[in-house]
Amino acid sequence: MFVTMICPNCGGSAQIEAGRSAMCPYCASELNAANTDQGFAFAADVKYAQNAAQNTQFAPPPAQLPSAYAGQQISPVRYAQPERQYSQAELAAARKKRSQWHLMNTAMFLIQAAVLTGAVCLSDYVSDYGIPAMLGWLLSLPVCGALSALMRPDEAYIEQKPMFRSKLLQGIMHFLVSLPASAVLGGMMYAILRVFTEIF
Repeated sequence: MFVTMICPNCGGSAQIEAGRSAMCPYCASELNAANTDQGFAFAADVKYAQNAAQNTQFAPPPAQLPSAYAGQQISPVRYAQPERQYSQAELAAARKKRSQWHLMNTAMFLIQAAVLTGAVCLSDYVSDYGIPAMLGWLLSLPVCGALSALMRPDEAYIEQKPMFRSKLLQGIMHFLVSLPASAVLGGMMYAILRVFTEIF
């Protein structure tokens, strides 16, 4: 059975199933319909009525939006979903995967630096192999960048998001960082080797 209720906020009427709750179609106030055999009821604390006999069942016109919002589409209210709670085992496994990925990136930096150091050393003693080794170092930069992007464990970022959502940007950033990093580290390794060779 549906009950016609008068909204206590705006005076509008609404058809509500007995024993259920609904929102006023004019001002969005909450209306609770009690179980009753009558087809007409008033909400609690009605401000616009002295008694049930004096009230009208005609609803006022819908409220008009302010002129500042005229012509604009009002977006519906969206409620944020609660974030999932992860267990300590899941968090530990995620941290382990991220640590392994960072360790892989560090190992690639060291390999690139070692290749550059070997290329420079070969150019000092065997000039025929120095240029191919230098080209090998340059080729390793984009290859390692692509490998780092493809191997990134996105499913392990459950506590924090990676710096770059796109794996393409991740590979480009790895390339841009590894170029000076491996060059500086390779130069330092070459300088240390030169000192050792001169001493011994």
